[in-house]
Amino acid sequence: MEQTRADLKIKFDNGKRPSGPDFADLLDSFVNPKDDNFRKDGSGNFVVTLGNAPDVPAPAAGTLRFTAGKVQFSTGAAWQDVGAGSGGGFQSVGGSANIAYSNGNVGIGTAAAQPTAKLEVALAIGEQAKIGNVSVGNSAAPLNGFIQMSHVNRANATDFALRQGPNGNVNVNAPANQKLILSKGGNQSRLSVIENGSVIVGGETDISGTGAALQVNGDLFINANAIKPGGGPWQAPSDARLKKDIRPFTDGLAKVLQINPVNFRYNGLAQTPDNSEQVGILGQEMASILPYTVSTARAQLKPEETPTDILIFDPNALVYVLINAVKELAGKVQSLEQQLAGQ
Repeated sequence: MEQTRADLKIKFDNGKRPSGPDFADLLDSFVNPKDDNFRKDGSGNFVVTLGNAPDVPAPAAGTLRFTAGKVQFSTGAAWQDVGAGSGGGFQSVGGSANIAYSNGNVGIGTAAAQPTAKLEVALAIGEQAKIGNVSVGNSAAPLNGFIQMSHVNRANATDFALRQGPNGNVNVNAPANQKLILSKGGNQSRLSVIENGSVIVGGETDISGTGAALQVNGDLFINANAIKPGGGPWQAPSDARLKKDIRPFTDGLAKVLQINPVNFRYNGLAQTPDNSEQVGILGQEMASILPYTVSTARAQLKPEETPTDILIFDPNALVYVLINAVKELAGKVQSLEQQLAGQ
């Protein structure tokens, strides 16, 4: 019968007379290299050559043994290696997958395959790995082979944040009733796709209230052509209910006669198209003739230079200047016709 050290100390105390069984218990309390199947090698290392627990039946789950140079644990049904150097696993919870290591790499669910990355998690179709509130996993059918990333509450086929296929295509996504926002500095919305599907540049709310497909909250610079297949000018709100300070506009023929159209080529400064043939006016001249058609914008003449003011021309008002000029000419023609008729 095995005895504790405290029990043995009592039996072998001064004046006691230990029995034969007491001496047997004392000897059994020692570790014996032969009986307990361990030894020291030539370098003094402690070597266990074989575990005493049997293979069949396997003991209670969690039991450890040393055998054939391996540390093994019992699952309650079989023995499993604990890190045999090139693989092996720890006891899994509620499944048969393992945790393995090889040359400093750790694998989860890699089974007999050695992990090739510092951390490798083998996932089947539709399975995810979670770190905090981040979910990373493989998309379910029909997008087999795609990976996706999302919040753990949005790990599905429609609410994910990022998805990429094996061909490299990337899909950035937001749920149908939420906004997709590209921001700068943490809270400056620079490009958004809002709930109704409109694309907003420079904000995250419907600017016009009309649900227009593309809305720009700020200046728009196009270093090329803007093409409207239907033709015609860009439209502007013109409802009288939207306007105030209404007064007559009188600029006409006298202003038109001062305008000096020119042929020119851009020189490439401020990202203009170098050597492109153009017809237009000079902003400095137009500023003295029709100042309300000229404004300024900040731009870098050269990429390495500090931004400076450049003149921007809006030809929209010319339409109304020309209307007044035509009216003036029509009046002159009518006056001449009346004079000729009276002769």
